Amino acid sequence: MLNLFITSKTRRKIITIYSKYPDYRVHVRGLAKVIKEDPGNVQRELARLEKIGYLKSAKQNNTKLY
Repeated sequence: MLNLFITSKTRRKIITIYSKYPDYRVHVRGLAKVIKEDPGNVQRELARLEKIGYLKSAKQNNTKLY
């Protein structure tokens, strides 16, 4: 049913991960590996979700964690 509201397959996977595990902190490439998607697509969707306030990011050394 989630696919009726959210058309992006990558965004659905990200929302599913963070809905199940709200305290999950990971960098873009780590999340891309978990959900088996291209890191570029994952980064774009994470930026969109952060912009609307669904996710927050934090800088840890040279890595941005979501």
